[in-house]
Amino acid sequence: MKKNTPLFRLLLVAYLSLAAAGCGGDSGSGENPGGNNPPGDPPGDGNPGGDPALPGSQSKGLVFVAQTPNPRGTSDIGTHTATFGNSLPSMQSAPRGGSLFFLQSDGTLRDLLDEALKNGCDAGGNAICNENGAFTLDDRGLLVNGYVVRRPIVHWDADRVLFSMTFGTVPAQHEPLAPADAKWQLYEIAGLDPDDTPLLTKVAGQPGFNNVDGVYGSNDNEIFFISDRTVT
Repeated sequence: MKKNTPLFRLLLVAYLSLAAAGCGGDSGSGENPGGNNPPGDPPGDGNPGGDPALPGSQSKGLVFVAQTPNPRGTSDIGTHTATFGNSLPSMQSAPRGGSLFFLQSDGTLRDLLDEALKNGCDAGGNAICNENGAFTLDDRGLLVNGYVVRRPIVHWDADRVLFSMTFGTVPAQHEPLAPADAKWQLYEIAGLDPDDTPLLTKVAGQPGFNNVDGVYGSNDNEIFFISDRTVT
């Protein structure tokens, strides 16, 4: 597989997110279930369910993005999966209809974005609400409610995920390629445990431009990202 293909990049993001989701697990105590074997003990299954590359870890699962294929075909020039020129929020550059998924370690597949949008309607506060969820077709089969997500990063504590997202559709052919206020912005979904209620919130304090490729810093007050904000 060529390393410049969109599929390779998505698989790489998924692998990195899996590794991050496994960090910070219980190192075990007593008989050391789920932890490393103490020095001098015989080799054994001291890390069931964990990542052998991350001693003492306990993986929650895999966070990944589902992306609508680009109508241009194999070329990704000028799209959000391109190496360059990838910050445009138009429907041509970033086809709507994707979502953010969570494959739990027990095999359960959850549409995190869809859950969070619906849960937000009851939660109130800063939670973002869309009672239709992440995907809606009208009676003609046209997409009237769609999102696109890119490059999720799981927090060090494996309790929330940071990603960039844009949304909105245009009503008909020959309309502008994106809603006037469409921008890539940073969002978080908190609540990744099976019994949690995932909620979607927008990262506060970010500029009103296209903001992408967010990553967590070394403490809860830091998020680093790329923006096309004009330098003045």
